[in-house]
Amino acid sequence: MIHNKCFRIRSKDLALVKFILEGYEGLATVTTIDRQAADIMISTSIDFSIDLDEIIEAIKKEFSLEGFRLLENEFSSREEE
Repeated sequence: MIHNKCFRIRSKDLALVKFILEGYEGLATVTTIDRQAADIMISTSIDFSIDLDEIIEAIKKEFSLEGFRLLENEFSSREEE
C-alpha cells in the first residue's frame, strides 16, 4: 500500500528538499505537483511511513513545510494544466 503526503514549501527550497528526500534511496518518491506554488507529493510504502515521518520532522526544522490534503482527482487535473 502506498502512503502519500502533500506539502507546500518555499520555491527556492524545492530542489534541495527533493534532493535530500531522494538521497534516502528507495524510501520515498517526490513528485512536484505545482512548480510555481512549490507543492510536492511524497509517496512511500506504508512499511516506511514511520521512517519518512521522522525524516520530514527533521526537514521541518530547517525548511518551511506546510502539509495539505490533495482532493481526489486534483492531482490529475493539475497535471493537465
